Amino acid sequence: MIEVYAVKIASHIDDQSFRLAKGKISLKKRAKIERFRNFADAKRSLLGELVVRFLISRKLNIRNEEIIFTENDYGKPVCMNDPNLHFNISHSANMVVCSIATHTPVGIDVEKIQSADNSIIKHFFTHIEADYITNRMRDQQNEAFFRIWCAKESYLKALGKGLYRSLDSFSIVVQEQDISLKENDMNDPFWFQEYNISPQYITVVCGQSREFAQIEFISSNELIDHFIYRA
Repeated sequence: MIEVYAVKIASHIDDQSFRLAKGKISLKKRAKIERFRNFADAKRSLLGELVVRFLISRKLNIRNEEIIFTENDYGKPVCMNDPNLHFNISHSANMVVCSIATHTPVGIDVEKIQSADNSIIKHFFTHIEADYITNRMRDQQNEAFFRIWCAKESYLKALGKGLYRSLDSFSIVVQEQDISLKENDMNDPFWFQEYNISPQYITVVCGQSREFAQIEFISSNELIDHFIYRA
């Protein structure tokens, strides 16, 4: 079963709470967060780290400080406590999402809908994907663009290779509510699930399992309080 979680970032997180919660993560991740010049970027990064730690602690019944992360050859985080536990996070604007599963790679992507970038369609999308977007009504094309984009990103993240794989080396096929993959050299099957977390966002999850759980929402303030007072 692939589980999916969403955290809507509160409009205000006070500096002290942010600092205390930041102290509950690794020095390496803390240093990365501190390099952000924009506080909104720092909040998204911190909450992404916290939700992963919260879910791993609950799944493996271990304390936060016991969690050990490493990375694969392409930079994707791996939990050393249980390499069979797969997870992935994404964030956009004021939303953070996370997918987690045992024995199946997972990838997730969330994007706030805005104006589509036609240069991306031209240079990185296949003709199948471009046709899907341009054949929509004009007021639906931005949503169609980000549905394709999120599906492509979630697949690459599930593969664990990031952008080491060319975006136009495979096609995302959307038929009504169904998202599928068209790829010449695909050996293992992947499935997709889109989640409606908000009319302003597109969220797509990809994994090697047909079983996707309903999305669960976690309060950002409660998440921060958990790490300050209980973790």
